[in-house]
Amino acid sequence: MATLSNVTLGIVRNVANADITVGYTINWSTFDQLSNLTYTSSFRLIGDDTNEDGDDAALGDDPISIGLQMLRVHSSNGRPSTTVNVGPFTIPWANLDEDGALPTASARDDEIRAVVTLTPLLPTATSRESAKVTVLSP
Repeated sequence: MATLSNVTLGIVRNVANADITVGYTINWSTFDQLSNLTYTSSFRLIGDDTNEDGDDAALGDDPISIGLQMLRVHSSNGRPSTTVNVGPFTIPWANLDEDGALPTASARDDEIRAVVTLTPLLPTATSRESAKVTVLSP
């Protein structure tokens, strides 16, 4: 099964917006290279609250709204790896503030991560029946 590596996230402030780029490498297994199995990839952004959940939402990492993202379709085509770069795309800078108004400047910093998901599109079995044929018994 294919694996992911080298996941990168770029965030550049552009006035009241954030220009986002996400990059990653898909490493194809021998099976993927020989079968050319198709996968979809998608990503999401989360506010990383590891050891510092100072917001008023549920405990844990917080989702960040990035709007509609299209699934990307990939297959090996015999290659050992595929590098994917997405973006830049723009979201409001305020979307990155998933912690809300916290008391100190250091607590107001927002730590953002990109989470990439790779899903195989497995073949499915299909069957059909022929029309009925009547044969005479001997």
